Amino acid sequence: MNFIKKCIQLNKKIIIRRKYFILFGIITSGFGSGKYYLNKKYYKINITKILKKKPYPGTLNVNYNHNNCYLKNILSCYNNYIKGTYYDNTYLGGIKLFKCSIHGTLSFIIIPDITHHDNNVLEIITIMSLRKKYNLKDGESIKIKIYY
Repeated sequence: MNFIKKCIQLNKKIIIRRKYFILFGIITSGFGSGKYYLNKKYYKINITKILKKKPYPGTLNVNYNHNNCYLKNILSCYNNYIKGTYYDNTYLGGIKLFKCSIHGTLSFIIIPDITHHDNNVLEIITIMSLRKKYNLKDGESIKIKIYY
């Protein structure tokens, strides 16, 4: 009999600790498309439901080693997804969201179904400008804690 079944039978409380993965990357500039799409009402409404506040209209872009197999496995197990839809006669693709934190600030990695970025770029959203709050510049190394 496994541990969880034993605990349930014994009526004990099970505490599951959060697991996370640390990823280091390099800050880079994007194309400005994050700002464009985060200002779309459809995305703003749905992302606000997940963040519990309105998202900052822009993303922090981070280059990382896309050959990281551990990260690929984590990103294949997303738990938040905004479905693609037609909105204002335009198709807006779906978005996978992954909880993360940067300098202790709750954030989300977004992986759009449709993107112009290479597969080694992560886009990160939160309720504020991470660049302004932490004075982040292109070329700087950054530590991201990704929860799974």
